[in-house]
Amino acid sequence: MWAPSTKCWIARWCPRPSAGLFLAALAGVAASPGCVTRGAHERALDDLRSELSATKQESLDKDRSIDALEAEREKLLGEIEDLRDARESLSQDVADREQKIERLRGTYDALVVDLEAEVASNVLRIEQLTEGMIFRLPQDVLFPAGSAELTPAGKQAVREVAARIQAGSDRVEVQGHTDDRAIKGALAARYPTNWELAGARAASVVRVLEETGVAPDRLSAVSLGPNRPIASNDTAEGRAQNRRIEVRIVPLRAAAPPAEADAPGPPAPSEAQAAAPE
Repeated sequence: MWAPSTKCWIARWCPRPSAGLFLAALAGVAASPGCVTRGAHERALDDLRSELSATKQESLDKDRSIDALEAEREKLLGEIEDLRDARESLSQDVADREQKIERLRGTYDALVVDLEAEVASNVLRIEQLTEGMIFRLPQDVLFPAGSAELTPAGKQAVREVAARIQAGSDRVEVQGHTDDRAIKGALAARYPTNWELAGARAASVVRVLEETGVAPDRLSAVSLGPNRPIASNDTAEGRAQNRRIEVRIVPLRAAAPPAEADAPGPPAPSEAQAAAPE
């Protein structure tokens, strides 16, 4: 009895796949999500690297911004502390200045009473400033005309002032002033201009103040010539007022340059018009 062989049976029930079916299977595999080309993979990695780099840079920028803000904060805190210290120092300065002004006001009132006779006889005038005071002595009381040597009465007037300021510690500035009359004749050989005459007179007063007990480190002599008039030089009376010595008592911290005059007056004449007392 004949029976088909095993190979024939398999061939009958398992036919060979066709070429079309095989190509279709390859196409499906190629189109599946799990299958990515090398170029697409590299591009994806590049995108990730770029994003990571941008994120790192952003983080660095934020760190720098935080550091800058912290530094600015520290700077502002330092400035606030400096301002606080300056305010405290200024408050103390104001308090000290108010005390000095009050003390000077008391001294001024006492001096006006003490020197009432001298003030009444026009030997001197006392004027209170915002900070400090002035003893104003006319030249006619202190010096002969055209001279820088104090008269006996002039020395006594200066000693009266010295006795009342020698105990203090404030600055004492002696200013010499003249009128605008030109120095002529033999006197011009010794005092070519009013600068020299005013300076010599201020120095004479400083010497007497020191001799009477005022500490020399408080004293200074300044010549202002005809440049700070307190009256018009057009009249004999005005010129007499301008020929004067001013002894200024000024607190050390409030000491101002000599050019800053407290008393108003006519405009200063030009240097060519500078002149000496009569």
